Amino acid sequence: MKNLIRTVCLFFLLVALVQPGNVSAAEDMIEVKITNLSAKVVLTPPIVAASKGQITVFQLTEPASVALEMLAEGGSTAKLALMFEEHNASVAQAAEPILPGQTLTLYVSGKKNSRISLASMILPTNDGFVAMNSIKIKRHETTTYLSAYDAGTEVNDEDCAHIPGPFGCDGNGEGYNSALNEDEDFVYPHPGTHGEGEISVAEFSWTDPVAMVTARVVK
Repeated sequence: MKNLIRTVCLFFLLVALVQPGNVSAAEDMIEVKITNLSAKVVLTPPIVAASKGQITVFQLTEPASVALEMLAEGGSTAKLALMFEEHNASVAQAAEPILPGQTLTLYVSGKKNSRISLASMILPTNDGFVAMNSIKIKRHETTTYLSAYDAGTEVNDEDCAHIPGPFGCDGNGEGYNSALNEDEDFVYPHPGTHGEGEISVAEFSWTDPVAMVTARVVK
């Protein structure tokens, strides 16, 4: 198990970059804790943003953006980071995944009433993800539970050839590919693991909520 954890972490160190959140001396800092509530699936290194205005990472029944598709299929946060920065958001990215039962903490600059957005891919899935759309930070600690969603951009064949990362597969699977056949072509609640391909239901199933996010302003 220790070897698996080391392998997972080393893999995502290649595709994620730690950023301190561009904390300004004139602003407070927001502590964002993300907990993987599942017992069997992994959350790829998440990206978190604090903004004054509304940012929509995903919308149910609407097609996924390219930024979301890249995250949901391959765990890449690059396009989402650009999108957040275009909204003048403070951004932080992790370099390690969140294993079952573990909590990861990130910090972004902001104040009370700032809005927190985030996203992370669920592994091993074809295009499953968790995300949060601009939840406003209240006076005290704000806790939000996240369900699993499907980007609708890739068929859920549960074939390791189409699933990135070493968790549940061999690490040689393809991530984002705009040429792959689309699923429903809109975001919807993830149907879960069905054992259609190489992913075992017994080993990699889950129930909602998949994650818990706790955010608070710290001095």
